[in-house]
Amino acid sequence: GGDVVSIAARNLLRDRTRAAMSAGGVGFSIMLILVLAGTYDGFYRQAGLFTENSGADLFVGQAGVIDTLHSFSILPLNLTDDVSRVSGVERVCAIISRTVELHVGDSDHPKAILVGYNESHGTAGPWKMLEGRRLPGRGEIVVDQIMARKNGLSLGSDVRIGGREFRVAGISAETNMFIMQYAFVRYEEIEGLVLPPATATYFLVTLSPGADAGRVQADINERFPGVQAFTLDEITTNNRNVISGLFLPILLTLYLIGFVIGITVIGLTVYTATMERQREYGVLKAIGSRNGN
Repeated sequence: GGDVVSIAARNLLRDRTRAAMSAGGVGFSIMLILVLAGTYDGFYRQAGLFTENSGADLFVGQAGVIDTLHSFSILPLNLTDDVSRVSGVERVCAIISRTVELHVGDSDHPKAILVGYNESHGTAGPWKMLEGRRLPGRGEIVVDQIMARKNGLSLGSDVRIGGREFRVAGISAETNMFIMQYAFVRYEEIEGLVLPPATATYFLVTLSPGADAGRVQADINERFPGVQAFTLDEITTNNRNVISGLFLPILLTLYLIGFVIGITVIGLTVYTATMERQREYGVLKAIGSRNGN
């Protein structure tokens, strides 16, 4: 056995350049497959980060809305009092979630998914902080670390939204959403700025301990014809399905192409290296080596 390994090592390393190129080709092909697979999985996972980390048990939106990324919802703010009186509801938090332009300096206008939430409840805020405060104060904003890096923002920097200026008070992590990132402010800071006054996009419902989410969901849908309630799993799945329909087919195609290319390169490299050593294998066979060797 040791002699066979020694012969194989000498055979492989006889042409070190060729061996290095063969190993590099196989390694690059595997890396290509892993990168594309990781990108595909990352896109799918990121689509549900906001809802999964919202701290809510139910999402309530305008009737007909199915997700928080693609659909547009608008609800009267005073409806929160009615929803909070439904049996099994412990707390209702109104949020605003809109795609806006952030004006940074004189020329950069990156888009962000701006979330306005109630500071006292703490629901739907940034779920992981890199630095600064998680709960912004008046006139303050929390931005994602990727947005901060791309646009030269740091704690104390100023950004403008709809003519109103906000100071960066915190930088969040894991709040990236493909080509856009999340940003967070107090609800009252953008009430009437990106939506009509006294309106919200969604109500985030927290249930009382022991309450049945399905029953509360059915009660809300029955009592309020203009709204639609979703469990956390439903709204997260809907968000991911929207992304699956829009972006993932492209990534899946690239992944499959990369997988085929990678397997082909690996196959050709190993096949070529094997066929070039046919005579050596024949000699080993003639002197008594088994097929397993």
